[in-house]
Amino acid sequence: MLLIKTSSLGDVIHCLPAISDMARCAPDLELDWVIEYSLADIARLHPAVTNIVPVRLRYWRRHRSRGDLA
Repeated sequence: MLLIKTSSLGDVIHCLPAISDMARCAPDLELDWVIEYSLADIARLHPAVTNIVPVRLRYWRRHRSRGDLA
């Protein structure tokens, strides 16, 4: 399963109980999470999260006109 919640800290924190509920209902759950790079450590703390896919959407939005999206 893929969870895409990249936005704010509060939104990420509010997802954690839902992930716990999903893991309880599906013990063999493999959950990957696409999340803002700066918040990835929070997702790593949850034992039900299998893989983290950090993205830098906030950075890209700020720098898209300059061409330095590395």
